[in-house]
Amino acid sequence: MAMVTSAARTLELVTTVSVRTDDGLLRLKNVTPDPRDLSIRRASFGRRGAEGWASSSSHIWWQPPHRIRQEEVRHGTSACTVIVRADVSFQYVPQLNLLVTDALHEPGPHWDTVSPPRGIVMLPSIRSVLRSSHLLSLPFRGREWRVRHTGAGERLLGRPTRRVHAERQQTDDLHAHRDSDQPWTGVDEYRCDIDVDLDIGLQLTAFRAGEPVAHATVDFLRVDADFPQDLFSITPPTDTRIMRVVRWPEQEATPE
Repeated sequence: MAMVTSAARTLELVTTVSVRTDDGLLRLKNVTPDPRDLSIRRASFGRRGAEGWASSSSHIWWQPPHRIRQEEVRHGTSACTVIVRADVSFQYVPQLNLLVTDALHEPGPHWDTVSPPRGIVMLPSIRSVLRSSHLLSLPFRGREWRVRHTGAGERLLGRPTRRVHAERQQTDDLHAHRDSDQPWTGVDEYRCDIDVDLDIGLQLTAFRAGEPVAHATVDFLRVDADFPQDLFSITPPTDTRIMRVVRWPEQEATPE
């Protein structure tokens, strides 16, 4: 998936993602640490909405190219916070009283260092936050998608959009159909309204066999706002357990 290169100085947005859960399609996104084995495992997606659907809301502050903050609320619980800067990553999970980071901390009673094999503990990255939004990194920009621009889209949040229709096409490329690169399993079609000026999605619907199976929208958008100086740092409660992860070379904090 291609990463968005925003023309804006800063972006603040609130998104809602709703996914069908009644047919086994749901691919669980986002990760939460499991204190039993120091691995990060996938968590349940979000709160139940309409029958057969689950939803999750996310608040993102992005200062391209090297700073991003995401707060996601699931099950009505406290927000899981992810902060990524060029020099460090943080993931704070209040339900587990746990902060996962590669920052240097003084050893203490709540402090661990983990140097895991590849894939056990993955630090958040700007790439992973953009991908999890589904709208800042559109999932249909790979070689296996045939993309058609079908004209002007719906005016959303007072902003003009262009409408895009993407269909998965047959290809001989053995790597083109990797569902691991897609946020939802089995999707073969997307329809999206893209902001004309910012080139980000404002509304995205995913289909499988003609049926809608996921929907993502931007509910609030602010462009070129001045962010507080301390927005991209975090000070958890004093009794928070800190898991310091030794970053592996493939776990880059910044996008390619």
